[in-house]
Amino acid sequence: MYNKAEYNNLITVITPVYNTGILLYETYASLQKQTWDDFLWILVNDGSDDNETNNILEHLSKTDKRVEVIRHGENRGLPASRNTGIQQAKSRYLFFLDADDLIHPTFLEKAYLFLETHTEYKFVNSWVVGFGAQQYNWTGGFHDRELFLKENRNTSCFMSRREVFGSFRFDETMRNGCEDWDFWLQAASLNFWGYTIPEYLFYYRRTLNNNWEALQNPARLVIMKDMLNAKYAAILKERGFPQPQQLQYEFGKIASPSISLPFTSTGESIPGTILCLFPWLEMGGADLFNLRLIKELSNKGWRIIVLTTLESKQALSRAFEDSTAHVFHLANLGSTIYYSAWVRYFLETRKPDTIFLSNSMYGYYLLPWLKIQYPHIPVVDYVHCVDPGWYNGGYPFFSATYTNCLDKSFVSSKELGGWCIEMGADSSKVETCYINVDTQRVKRDPDKREAIRKQLNLKADSCLILYVARLTAQKQPGMVADVIAKINNVHCDFKCVIIGDGPEHSALVNSIKKHKLGDRLLLLGSQDNDVVLDYMDAADIFFLPSLYEGIALSIYEAMSKSLAIVGADTGGQKELVTEACGILVKQATKEKESDEYARVLSDLLNSPETISRMGKASRFRVEEKFSSSQMISQIHMTLLNIKRQDNNTTTANISDEYMVLLNRLQYLEKNNDELYAKTNSRIFRVLQKNKRTVNKARKLYHKMKGMLDKISAR
Repeated sequence: MYNKAEYNNLITVITPVYNTGILLYETYASLQKQTWDDFLWILVNDGSDDNETNNILEHLSKTDKRVEVIRHGENRGLPASRNTGIQQAKSRYLFFLDADDLIHPTFLEKAYLFLETHTEYKFVNSWVVGFGAQQYNWTGGFHDRELFLKENRNTSCFMSRREVFGSFRFDETMRNGCEDWDFWLQAASLNFWGYTIPEYLFYYRRTLNNNWEALQNPARLVIMKDMLNAKYAAILKERGFPQPQQLQYEFGKIASPSISLPFTSTGESIPGTILCLFPWLEMGGADLFNLRLIKELSNKGWRIIVLTTLESKQALSRAFEDSTAHVFHLANLGSTIYYSAWVRYFLETRKPDTIFLSNSMYGYYLLPWLKIQYPHIPVVDYVHCVDPGWYNGGYPFFSATYTNCLDKSFVSSKELGGWCIEMGADSSKVETCYINVDTQRVKRDPDKREAIRKQLNLKADSCLILYVARLTAQKQPGMVADVIAKINNVHCDFKCVIIGDGPEHSALVNSIKKHKLGDRLLLLGSQDNDVVLDYMDAADIFFLPSLYEGIALSIYEAMSKSLAIVGADTGGQKELVTEACGILVKQATKEKESDEYARVLSDLLNSPETISRMGKASRFRVEEKFSSSQMISQIHMTLLNIKRQDNNTTTANISDEYMVLLNRLQYLEKNNDELYAKTNSRIFRVLQKNKRTVNKARKLYHKMKGMLDKISAR
C-alpha cells in the first residue's frame, strides 16, 4: 500500500448507487485491497430510497476521506449517474465500477501503468469473471473491434483518460440497458479506443433478475443491435475501427522512456522488501521452487513483489497471489520498450532492499543499469542448471558473466557452482543452495496410493513407473516410450504413467502408437502439482531420463514420496541420488542410453524388494539432508546478512548507448524465442547453419561484455 499523503489523486473511481444495500460494502472491500490506494471514490446516490443503502453511504463518507457522496434528488439511471461523477471528477484518470461488482487488488495500478505509458490509447479494461447467478470467464475486449457491431464485447468497468469526456458522455436516454454498448461504438466512431489487459481483473456480479429491459430477451437485443448499427455502422465501415499501435523497437532508439512518478521518492529502501524478477509463473520445476520460496519468505515476514518478463499463460499466478498481492506480468501491460520504466517505477514505489533474479534473461540484461541507478540495493540470483545448447550454457553463463553486478549467486548444486566459477563467476559470491523439498507436506499417503491404483486397475504387487516433466527435448519423453517398448517384451506386470505436456507431445503420441503401448503407457497431459503428488503416492519407480538437469525438483518430491529413482547422471543429480536411493545412467548415444535404461528397469522389476529398499532410503535421505526448512533458513539468513553498500554511493547517469543496446537485446531475445519454439529440438542445427545470426550474436555479446567491463571498473 502507498502512503496517501504522497499522492495527488491521479485516479477517481466513479460508482452509481441505487438501493444496492450491503453489497456496497463488498465493493468497498475490494477497493480497500488495491495495491494503489490513492484514489477518490465518488459515489453517486441515484435517488436511493432504501434506508440501508443511505446509511451505508453516510457511514462511508464519514469514515473514509477518500469517499465523496453526491446525491440525485430522483432516480435518473446509470448513464446520468456516471455523467454526474465525470462532471465532479478532476483526476487525470477515471475508473468506472458499479456498486455490486468487485475488482482484483492490482486492477487500478495496472490500468494506471498502461495508460501512463501508452498515450495512443484512451481506455483500458481487462478480462472478466462472472460470478453469482452465472459463473463464467470472458475474454472479450477491445481486440474484438468489428465484433462490437454484432454484440457488446466490453463491460462498463474500465479506466479512461479524463480528457476523453470533453468530446462525449454516456447517453442519458438509454436508461434500460446497453448504454455501455452505445458508449463503445460512439468512442470508436470518434477514433477513441482502448486495450484489454489479458488477465481476469474484473468480477461481474450476475443476478437472477436483471432490471434491464434491453437484456430481458433476445428480440430486444436484436432491436438494440439494429438501432446502434443505424447510428454507427456506416462511419465505422468507412473509417474502420481504431487500431492504436503500441510503440515497437527501432534500432537507435532509447529502450524505454521514463514514467513520471506520482510522488517524490526518498530513495530509501524499506527493510525486508524483495523485488523478484521471474520469466513467468508456469508449472515447471523452477517456478514451483520460486512459489515455495516466496511463500516461506512471506511467512517469515518478507514483503514480496513479483514481476514477470515473458508472455505466458501464467498458470501459477493465482498460487503466487496467495502469498503476495503484488504480482505484475509486464508482458500483459504493453510494449517491451517500457519494461525498464516499469521496473524503475516498482523500485521507486516499493523501495525494495533486495532484488532477487531467477531465469529472467531480461533481468540479466538490466543488471548494469540497476547497479548504476541503484547501487545500494543488493542483487541476488538463483540458477538451476546448465543448458548446453543455449547461450553458452544459458542462465548460469549469464550469472557468471554478470558476476560484477551481482552480490550473491545461489546455485542448485556444487557441480553447477564449480561450472559457474570456471566460467568467471566470483567464487566468494557463489553459494550452493539445494532446492530441497517440504518433507512434512510431501510424504507417502497410503489411502491415495490405494485410490489411484484402483483407478488404474493395478494389483497390489504390480509396479507403477511414473514420468513427470514438461514434454521437451531436454526431458526426452520419446526415450521413455522406447524404453517401455523394450521392457514390455519381457515384463507384463507393470504400467507407466506420463504426466506433462509440451512441444514433444505429438511425437510422443506417435511413438506410443508405433510401439502399440496404449495398454501399457498412460499419457495424462499437464496436471496440477497436487495431482502429480497423488500419482507419486501410487508409484514405485520414478523415471526421468533427461538430457541435462541441475537437480530436478520432481526427483526431490519423488524421493520424499519414497520412490526408487531411475534417472540421468547429469548436472548435480548424484549429489542427491545415491546408489542406495536409485540408479543414475551415464550419458551415451541415444540407443546405448535406451538399452541401459531398459536393463536397469528390467532388473528392478525382477526385484521388488530392491525397489522397496531404495524407496525407504530415498525418504530417509531427503528427511535428513534436503528438507525445505533448511533451504529457506539458508536463503533467509543470507538475505538478512548480505552486505549493503552505502546509500550515499555516487551514481552515474545511464548512457543512451546502453539503453539502445538493451532494446536490441530484447528484440533479439524475442526473435530467438520464436525461432526456438518453431524448431524445438532442431534448434542447434538451425543455428549452426545460420552463420550470420551466430556472428551477429557474437558481436553483440562482445559489445555487451566491453560495456560491463567499463561499468565494473568504476
